[in-house]
Amino acid sequence: EFSGDDGVSWSVLASNVAPTNSSILWNSTAVPSTILGRWRVVSEVNTNILAQTFSTFAVRNGPIPFYLNDDVTTGDVYTTTFGLDTRTGAFPATPMKSLSALLDRYDLEAGDIVYLDSGVYTNSATITIDQLDAGFRLQGSTNSVAGGSLLLFSNVTEGIRIFEAGFTELRNVRMRGPD
Repeated sequence: EFSGDDGVSWSVLASNVAPTNSSILWNSTAVPSTILGRWRVVSEVNTNILAQTFSTFAVRNGPIPFYLNDDVTTGDVYTTTFGLDTRTGAFPATPMKSLSALLDRYDLEAGDIVYLDSGVYTNSATITIDQLDAGFRLQGSTNSVAGGSLLLFSNVTEGIRIFEAGFTELRNVRMRGPD
């Protein structure tokens, strides 16, 4: 079975597979891109017997969206709740809070979009975007009435360092600082 949402829901990939089989063929292009993939094997004789992957994995059939939000939801256009870095950042209802935490946790690829919702994002460390995350788009809020998206830097000599990260884009993002 495969789950694209970290084990919340599952779909059958194959059935009637002999327990002596060491593999099955899986056409992963049939599932949407996700960073929250999991596999599990379930006995068809006794469904209480099962095993699943310990951690999530990515299925990349196309760009993946990520979501960030501050502590406030007023004026938001991309997310439905406040951000926490303990969340996955994979859905509008599970936004992370900081770009640095997102970059530390995930390997962004060309075409991925990070939606930075309306609000102020305070940073006391330089955000580094390097060749391992090249080509993604940081898409700020289009709600200028609510103030848009502001990356606020303090106590650093550099705000954002983009190093060998060609084709990386920042849209609708305002920055202030470093001091």
